[in-house]
Amino acid sequence: EGVAQCDQALGASWSMIGVPARGAAFDNIVANPAGSVTSVFGFSGSYQQITSGGTLAEGSGFWINMSQAAQVTMDSIDTSGGTPKRIASGLPGDAYMGTSRLVVSGAGAEQTVLLGVASDELVALPPTPPAGVLDVRAQVAGIATDRIPVTREQADYPVRVQGTDLQLRWDVNATDASRWELVIDGQPQNLTGTGRLNLGDAPKDVVLRYMPLPNQFALNANYPNP
Repeated sequence: EGVAQCDQALGASWSMIGVPARGAAFDNIVANPAGSVTSVFGFSGSYQQITSGGTLAEGSGFWINMSQAAQVTMDSIDTSGGTPKRIASGLPGDAYMGTSRLVVSGAGAEQTVLLGVASDELVALPPTPPAGVLDVRAQVAGIATDRIPVTREQADYPVRVQGTDLQLRWDVNATDASRWELVIDGQPQNLTGTGRLNLGDAPKDVVLRYMPLPNQFALNANYPNP
């Protein structure tokens, strides 16, 4: 029989945790010191971030990232009002619904990479899953993440992709047209509008390139000027 409360002392960085009987609500996770929980991820074929309104379901393990050592308490969820959601969306709410993105899918799972987020919206991913399991992560300023920021200058982000029978699709907003390019094993693919590629087994060398548009133009006189 499961317990009604989990009370755990966790160190800084990543830990894998269980949850009470019937699961726990993300919004009811209590940390002491407060604010120590950076992020929580579940796994359903690929990593999915659990955010406000989401549920940590009973019978699953979860990765939790702590900014510092803390005591973390979770109470069993009250299911009297209905069945809790198994896992929250992999995206942090409706604020990102219109964001340009890449989606890599394989073996019935998929993972989304957001393009053009603010630099302070980066979220680190948990440790890499076992070989062969779908996983997509870019290296941004030393952080393994699935969110790619905009920059003032051109930037190349190495991307690690693993899995089998992989499909890639993209949906890039008109305002982002000609700003993103994916280089797969040396072959560039401009990301404009919507499109898809068959990746097969994971390519060995993938780079996501951001190319900002110039914000000013100059027209100089020709010489000699008659």
